[in-house]
This record gives sequence, C-alpha cells and structure tokens, in this order.
Amino acid sequence: MHADVSFRDKIVLCAAGTGGHIFPALSVFTALERESPILLTDPRGAAYCEHIPPSSKMVLAIERGTLTSLKSVGLFIQQSFENARFLCSAWRKNRPSIVVGFGGRATLVPLLLAWIMRIPTLIHEQNAVMGRANRVLSYIVKRIALSFPETRRCPRLGKRQHTGMPIRAEFLGRSLTPLKKQENIRLCVFGGSQGARVFSSVVPRALVLLPEVLRKQLFVSQQVQEDDLPFVEAFYTLHNIPHELFCFSEHIVSVIQGAHLAICRAGASSLAELAALGCPTLMVPYPSALDAHQQENARFYTDHRAGWCMSEGDFSPRSCADFLKEHLEDISVLENAGKAMHTVAEVNATEAFVSVIMSLKH
Repeated sequence: MHADVSFRDKIVLCAAGTGGHIFPALSVFTALERESPILLTDPRGAAYCEHIPPSSKMVLAIERGTLTSLKSVGLFIQQSFENARFLCSAWRKNRPSIVVGFGGRATLVPLLLAWIMRIPTLIHEQNAVMGRANRVLSYIVKRIALSFPETRRCPRLGKRQHTGMPIRAEFLGRSLTPLKKQENIRLCVFGGSQGARVFSSVVPRALVLLPEVLRKQLFVSQQVQEDDLPFVEAFYTLHNIPHELFCFSEHIVSVIQGAHLAICRAGASSLAELAALGCPTLMVPYPSALDAHQQENARFYTDHRAGWCMSEGDFSPRSCADFLKEHLEDISVLENAGKAMHTVAEVNATEAFVSVIMSLKH
C-alpha cells in the first residue's frame, strides 16, 4: 500500500490481477486521465501497472489462489479486515467521488466499504456469465455495466446497462486488412495474459501434420509460458516452421492485426480486442473457468458466425490440424468470419462506460 495516495474527490477503479479484469480497468483509467483516477489492484495486477505512478495506484494485500481450505479462508478474512481498516481511515479523511469495480476479490472490500459510506458505486461485468464477486455486489451498487447484451446470472435489476467491453486504445481505429493480398499465412496463438500450456503442446504438433505445401506458407506468432520456450522453439526450428515466440507482448496489436487466424482462449477481454481488429478466431475455452463463463463468451461469437469453438477435450493435434487444413486453404471463409467479428465489435464501449461513471460521480 502507498500512504501518499490521496482519494479526495477521485474516481477509484478496482480490479483483480488477471488480464480480463485489469485490462478493461486500465482502458478506463487512461480515458479518465484528466480526472486523475486512482487504481486499486492486488500484487498480481500490479505487474501490469508499472507505468502508473505510485501516487495514482494502491496495491492491496490479497493473496492469489482458491479459497478451498480453512487456512486460505482465514488469511483472506484477515487481509480483507486489514484492507478495510486502512481504506476506511483513508476515505474518512479523503472521500472518493465514486468507486468502480471490475471484478475479482480486489473489488469486494472497496465496494462494500463504499456502500457503507454511501459513496456512489458501479461494477462492470466482462463475461457472459456474471462472476461471483460481482454477483454479491450487484445488489448494493448503484449501476451494473455489462459487456454482453445478455449476461447469465446477473440479477434482473433495473440498474443494468449494456456498455460493451472497454478495450485498450491501441486496438481502436484499425481498418480490416485484406487477407488474400498477403504472401504468408499468418497464424497467431495466444492464451490470454499468461499464455496457455495446452497451446504449446497441441499447436506445434498439429502444424507438422499439415500438408507440406500448406505448412511452408505459415508464419506462426505464438505466446508461450517461459518454461515452454525451449521446447516450442526447438520444435519449430527442427521442422523449419517460421515463427516468433513471446511470453508477453506490449505490442500485441501488431502481432494480431492482419493474422489470417487466431487461436486463443475465450476470455471476454481478448475476444473484444480480436473483434475490434476483425480477426477470425478459433476459441478453446478454459475448461476450469468458473461457471463455464468462457464457453458462454465463445457462444456469443459463434452465434454471430464470427469464429469457431472447440472444447479443450477435443483440441488434439489431429483435430487442430484438420481444422487448420479445412480453413486455411479457403481464405474467403476466414475473411467472412473476420468481417462478422468486426461487426460485433463495440468500439465505443470505453466512452459509454466513462459516461456512466460521470453520471454517477458527485
């Protein structure tokens, strides 16, 4: 925590440390720059906020991991009490104008405390199924902003408003790239903010099953976990597949834009950014996501013919290779999916969300 943070009349944005929570919060933070907002996050989220000065952010003591044991629950309660005591003292002296939550445990204490202190509150739900923290908070906040037109497990309350998913500014204002005019077939593979081990295992093995003439046209940009880098690098080099590998890229737009196909998880933030770029996508939902929310996220896009979905259980080297052979040989199919993807993009979501904040701000 940083004791030199002043909350007086400030907009406070709270987000837990996964990319799905923190990236929308950072998008709104940037849009509100003239208002000098404050960001509250946890140690995991702090890794994405190094560019934000200490006077504009505060890191709450919240350990990651599931609350499946008495010890973990006890630690969570203890940390929540300490965070509440600190924020209560700070906010009594310097009262914020509004407190906004983007999901995850880092939002619970600040939003509950704001409600008790009668500070205006707002939550944003990124996924097509409302998360548990937001479900608890939905009954006490003044407004609920939703990324999807229909969100399961969101209470039918009059304070709901569909704003769309705020996305990073660098994804906006991009025109669709004609895929047929490119020499190579560009394949982009990523697993959210931290990569996905299943892609490092399946995709390289799938590519060597492709016909040689198709494989020679490929250029692969793939996000991998650091431990998997040596294997994936050696595998692609051995099989002469042109590639670039990265663990995390601050220039992900240039990696994705113009790709013939992306293979990724079905996180709401990632899909919204892909839609803004009009990138056709094969979605492999994370099977352990709470309430199967990634499956529901993917369903929205497949219903609009903006991509394809394959369960992780069905995502094998052979099934992946069969999919790639079928779709990469007919670029027009990918172009149509990319256009459909771009059609469902909500490029004004950040502005819409900021408007809701300003309408509630004292």
